[in-house]
Amino acid sequence: MILLLSCDKYPINSLLNPHDPIGNWPNPWYLYDDQWNTKGTLEPYIFKDYPDGSPNPYCDTWDHVKLNFSCTDFPQSGISCIMFYWKGNSQDVSVPRKTFISFGMQSRIKLGETIDISVSGYRYLKFYLRGDLYENCVFELSIPNKDVPDTPWVKYQARNTDITPYWKEITIELPEEKVSQMTNLEYCIAMALKIGDFSGITNGGTVYLDNIRLTKD
Repeated sequence: MILLLSCDKYPINSLLNPHDPIGNWPNPWYLYDDQWNTKGTLEPYIFKDYPDGSPNPYCDTWDHVKLNFSCTDFPQSGISCIMFYWKGNSQDVSVPRKTFISFGMQSRIKLGETIDISVSGYRYLKFYLRGDLYENCVFELSIPNKDVPDTPWVKYQARNTDITPYWKEITIELPEEKVSQMTNLEYCIAMALKIGDFSGITNGGTVYLDNIRLTKD
């Protein structure tokens, strides 16, 4: 016998159709809480590899990039959180400049497929953030726009002076006129650590995130 118990966080439609969020609009929709719930693949898609041709940095063998989606280092709630580390760009002129590292979490299992959340009623993107960034390093979280890649639907940026070692809840408003146009989201969420001033250097930093969610109120 299999018994399914639903709640606001995991409505029965999402339990019965775990890979099809279309039409199922929980409030809130936890994109991450101990694990990714975007309904897409659980591996991040790296938007651009480093100029030295290195492979996808989703591994522990790189010393300048680390992604841990099951970090147990003081999560805001539950048992784990996200840890995102970037060493920054090299001061050695013989090494190709590394100006950023960014990744997105797909909304579908198959790359290129999209979801339509234009009638979802979501008005806010909320998450908890803490960390430690060096000077000239910027953390960015966004909802990418598939049709205009360089202009995300919404974007949040934080510098070293904006982030502390203590959890802080961040709320990003989702204007109704923008949500109504989100008919083909390829990525539910994207994150980046990058240089603030591209003429300079940075030693990067580490950010932790937890309870990333879309809400209607």
